Amino acid sequence: MPPEITPIIEEPALIVTNSETSLVVADIHLGIEWDLYRSGINLPSQTKRRLDRLLGYIQKNSPDRVILLGDVKHNVPQV
Repeated sequence: MPPEITPIIEEPALIVTNSETSLVVADIHLGIEWDLYRSGINLPSQTKRRLDRLLGYIQKNSPDRVILLGDVKHNVPQV
């Protein structure tokens, strides 16, 4: 039986369900603001908001595993 794939609407994430449930999240970009700052672009940090969003996906869906795809972490000072 093929896995069931359910997108999380308007988010870079989806749920894959077969014998186990996987939460697949792409392009979190933790710390991108720091890299941009070093290039002369100053943006407020979104790291906490992005982590909270990821934790929200996990709490809502209770996956057996979390798979992070590409562009997960930039330079995050003190992390």
